Amino acid sequence: MKFLYFKTKNIIKDKISTILEIISEAIDIIKFHNDLNSLTIFYTYSSVSIDELANIMVSELYEDISIYESLTYKDEKKLEEALKIVENIFNETYVKDNYVNNKTLLMVLRNKTDERIKKLVLNNYYNDQDMRYTIKTFLEYNQNVTIAAESLYLHRNTLNQRLTKFEESTSFNVKKFIDGYLIYNIIK
Repeated sequence: MKFLYFKTKNIIKDKISTILEIISEAIDIIKFHNDLNSLTIFYTYSSVSIDELANIMVSELYEDISIYESLTYKDEKKLEEALKIVENIFNETYVKDNYVNNKTLLMVLRNKTDERIKKLVLNNYYNDQDMRYTIKTFLEYNQNVTIAAESLYLHRNTLNQRLTKFEESTSFNVKKFIDGYLIYNIIK
C-alpha cells in the first residue's frame, strides 16, 4: 500500500471532493482522511504518474499544493510510521514543489537530515549495516562495480543484485550520480 499526502497553506476541506474526483480516475483509493490543511489518501495502484496528477491538481485547483508520494509498504505499521514522519516534516518545513517524493525531500532537507528522514528514505535498510557498508564502499570507489566488488570480496553480479534490491526498496539508484550523492550524505 502507498499513500499520497496533500499539504496546502489554505484550508483544504472545500477542495476534497474535487481532489477525490480527479484522483479516483487514476488511482485505486482504499481510504482517506483529512484535517484543516492536509489530506492523506491510501491506495494500492496508480494508472498514471503521481507527478502528472500533481500538475493537474495545481492547474485545476489554482492552489499552491504539495503532494508527497510514498514508497510501497507491505507492513501497515511501517506505512503509518512513514506517514507520521512526513506529516512532521511538512509541518516543520515549507516544501515549495508540487510533487514531492523521497528524492525531492532529501534535496530540500539535505543539510538538515535527521534520523527520522533517514528512516523514511532508507526504508527496510535503515538498520542494515551490511547494506550501508556495501553502498558506501560502492560510492567511495566512484560507483565502479568491479573495484567495489573486489574490495567487498563479492562477485560483480552479487553487488549489482544488492544495489538493485536497494533501489527497489528505496527508489534510489545509487549508480546514478545524484541518487548516490543524496544517499551517501545520509549514510556516511
